[in-house]
This record gives sequence, structure tokens and C-alpha cells, in this order.
Amino acid sequence: MKAIITIGLYIISTLHLLGQPGQNKNLQLHNGKGIYESNGKYGFVNYSGKINYLYDSITSPTTDNYAFALKNKHWGVVDLDNNTIIPFEYEQIQETIYKNELGKDTFIVQKNGLLGTIDFKNKTVIPIKFEAISGFCETKIKGHYVTKNGKTGIVDKTGNIIIPTEYDHLYYHSKEIIKAKRNGKYGIINSQNITIVPFEYDSLFYDYPNKSILDHSSIFITKKNDNWYYLDKDGKIIREKVLLEDIQRYYKTNTFDEDFNYIKHCMTTIK
Repeated sequence: MKAIITIGLYIISTLHLLGQPGQNKNLQLHNGKGIYESNGKYGFVNYSGKINYLYDSITSPTTDNYAFALKNKHWGVVDLDNNTIIPFEYEQIQETIYKNELGKDTFIVQKNGLLGTIDFKNKTVIPIKFEAISGFCETKIKGHYVTKNGKTGIVDKTGNIIIPTEYDHLYYHSKEIIKAKRNGKYGIINSQNITIVPFEYDSLFYDYPNKSILDHSSIFITKKNDNWYYLDKDGKIIREKVLLEDIQRYYKTNTFDEDFNYIKHCMTTIK
């Protein structure tokens, strides 16, 4: 799991690179066009070789069909002939993982200090009302982690609520196993927001890939009142007084919230 999280964080950190100041071409695109900068303004070279420096910044696109551009302190989407696709009305904008062919992409946007998503026609998909929204770590849920009033929930990519924003942290393992923290205590819920493991534990992690040091029927390792336990898939205690040093030695870790930290690093926050 550590390797997956490390790779995920690397991908996140390398996406959406901004063009850097300089008189030379900043980015060569596959179709032969490039992004150039002059005196703090950015533009695309057209097929005749002319460059119109219209923008205050341009992000390096992950497609050759469009790019994100900054004008008058607001971001929009333009094609490489300087046609505006999405108007310049957002405080930030970026792609989501839900990117298909041109015209079916969705974008995370910030407007009036809050975050949501829009489609390629500038139509709101996920209401722009959140303080944070995830960008590139939702392959299992086909949606987004969102934060409102400091609490986390999950919405699908069309804007329907999967889990309401009432948890301190969430990590979606599957429809039946969502690790959650509420009011400082850990538990497990499912995708219907039904509690599987009650919120009464001081620590909890998923025994992934279900290789317990004691047996192969346990799914969760939990801590309560300084004691560690193994639980089955229904939250029933199947082994008590498990030694912490045995857990740490077997799982080669001293921390059990790497999943929550991974989601935290995935979140786009208000700028």
C-alpha cells in the first residue's frame, strides 16, 4: 500500500505544471505547437509562426486540444487557436481523473471562494460549495472526496451524494468497507452510510490484503483503551490483547493513518 500511495503522490505533484518565465519556448506540444512567454505574457504559436501573448499564465495541458489560461486574475479554458471554451471566471481550475475524449472532461473549479466541478460546457456538475475536493485519488469510488464545514463526505462524479459530509476523515476501500473517523473515533461504514464497525476505537486500519499475523479471518486491527484487537468483517472481536510490537513488526509501520494522509494530499483546497 505504501508503494501505491507514494506513486499516487508523485503523480499528483507532477500534474498541471505552470509555464515558467523566459523568452524561449516553454513547452513543445505533440501537434507541433508550443507555449511561449514574453514580458510576463503567454501565448501559443500558430501555424504561420505568429504568437499572440494574451494570457498571464498557461498551464501545461495533458492534451493537445486545450489548455488552462489565466486572464485578469481568473482562469478559463482555451483551445490552441485562442478560442475561449470555458470563460475566464474561476479562481482556479484543473482536470479531474474523469477525462475522456474532448468535450466529456470534467474540471475542478473554484468560484467565489468555494470548489466544485463543471463539464466542458461550463455546466455545474458537483455544486460549487465545498472547501476542498479530491482530484486524482478516486479510482475506486468513481467520485470525489469533498469537505464542507471541516467535515468530509463523498459525491459521485455526476454530483450525487454517496456519503454525507459528516466525517473527520474517510478512505474508500470498497462499497462494503469505508474507513471513517467521526468525533475523534474510528469505525467502518459502507456505501449506504451504514455503520459496520461502531465508532468507538482510538485507531483502526484495514488488514490489507487480509494477511493477519494470527489467522486469516480478521479484517480490521483496532485499538481501544490501550488494547489492540482483531475484528472480522462484521466488526466482531475475534482476537483480544494483540501485542502492538507484533503488529508493528508484521506490517512494518508505526503509523496506521497512511490512507487518510493519502486522501489529504489528494485534496484541492481553496486558494
